[in-house]
Amino acid sequence: MFFFKELNWPLFLIIIGLSAFIAFVGDKVGWKLSKKKLTLWGLRPRHTTSLITIFTGLTVALVTTVVLSATIPSVHRALLGMRSLQQEIKALTEMLDQRSKELEEKTKEVRELEARIEELREIARRLNLSISAIRGRPIIYRAGELVYQKVIQVKGDEAYLEREIGKALEEADPIVRRRGARPPLADMRAILVHPDEASKAISSLKEINNEAVLRFTAAANVVEGEWVPVNIEVYPNKLVFKKNEVIYSEEVDGSLPEDQIEYKITMILSKVRDVALEKGVLPEPLYHRVGVITAAEFYETIDQIKEKGKKVRLEVVSKKDIYTIGPLEVYFRISEA
Repeated sequence: MFFFKELNWPLFLIIIGLSAFIAFVGDKVGWKLSKKKLTLWGLRPRHTTSLITIFTGLTVALVTTVVLSATIPSVHRALLGMRSLQQEIKALTEMLDQRSKELEEKTKEVRELEARIEELREIARRLNLSISAIRGRPIIYRAGELVYQKVIQVKGDEAYLEREIGKALEEADPIVRRRGARPPLADMRAILVHPDEASKAISSLKEINNEAVLRFTAAANVVEGEWVPVNIEVYPNKLVFKKNEVIYSEEVDGSLPEDQIEYKITMILSKVRDVALEKGVLPEPLYHRVGVITAAEFYETIDQIKEKGKKVRLEVVSKKDIYTIGPLEVYFRISEA
């Protein structure tokens, strides 16, 4: 019933009518030609009748096609624009495939982001638990703070280097315990190093000749009662300044007020620090100090310059041989400008 309701009856009747009319005309023409025994193009009457019948059928098909093409745009397009239609379908198909791929990529990105969000939520949850657990307990090491360092002789094979790292960890253990670190079990060290860190340190040590600085720095903030996870840093231990070597010198005016002289010497010490870092002295990793000078030496130097009452040259001199491991130990020497 749906088929008959949706049928284009006017068009259907026109096609049926035209087809019937053409068939009728063709039949009449064929009958008359056969009755009069007329022929076309020298054919026998029977063959002429067959030819007229074929022509009539072709005419019916042609008229039907023309009528459908004139009345239905999609038929017209299918007949006259099939190639362009196929190209358009191909282009649309390729576009659809591209959009599908893009959608898959976006979907994958969304899933990855959702997974990352869940991971961050879990980290936040653990941090909240950790904060709740450590609230009220002091922090004994801050992330990046120097825990322990020593100079080792680089020689032997990988097993030797591994033993040297183990010795350094054993030496550092009582130090971190005195600060309040504790392992989960009594028979464990209070200092913890990941196996990957040890492997990387051994690889770095293999590239160094003679002496090396082995440093342990806190991998995270550590509160009292927890063990100390550390990162391992490795540096070649080279001679940076010889004993009594002038590291830096600059003129200071002794006629200036005392506070200005104090400021001038402070700036000189800052420049000494920069020179030491540039030459290769390792700073304390958390506060970036390379050495210290006592307050007594500092203010005694100010008094000596003030007594001169004129411009003098202030030299900062190394007290001993200074190596990469540091610290930078210096004294002041005053001479005529």
